[in-house]
Amino acid sequence: AISSAMENGSPIEFEAALISAKGNEKWVRAMGQTEMVNGKCVRIYGSFQDITDLKETEHRLLALSNDLPGVTFQYYLYPDGTDKMHSVSQKSQEIWNLSPDQCEKYSQLIWDQIKKGGDYEVLVQDIQNSIETLQQWHNRWRYVLPNGKVRWHEGYGTPYKLADGTVLFNSMIFDITEEVKLTHLLEETS
Repeated sequence: AISSAMENGSPIEFEAALISAKGNEKWVRAMGQTEMVNGKCVRIYGSFQDITDLKETEHRLLALSNDLPGVTFQYYLYPDGTDKMHSVSQKSQEIWNLSPDQCEKYSQLIWDQIKKGGDYEVLVQDIQNSIETLQQWHNRWRYVLPNGKVRWHEGYGTPYKLADGTVLFNSMIFDITEEVKLTHLLEETS
């Protein structure tokens, strides 16, 4: 980052772990600018910020979310109708057969599999009602895995309106396929 900044004058911003003289790990955020004269870097200035506490909290939250029985994530619905998933937990691999990175880059993959299950319109309407009332949404729907197997999912989300009109949902999705199968089996035997 520093070499690049010295070559082309770009801003510097990165996070890194450092080991102190006493052997302690510290996390820092570095931010800086370059001063260029005649296309040459003559000075770099900026700051280092100790973000160790922030990183420790981030790691604890990530560990907790990865230990939950469902996938957790933040879902952003922007005023222009686009959406994005952020902070997707590792359970996405088990629930959707998609890595957290795939979910964050291609959230449409998840919507496409929900559409294949046949419950897309009802789910979207429930989410829309939640946005209008700012009340928690809850729904159950079918999801078709990429291999064609049908799974039942149950989701919860709490909406928050941001200043720019974006709606943020803190959400959790669980696979309830076995519960649904048992319910159907019980209904058949009754």
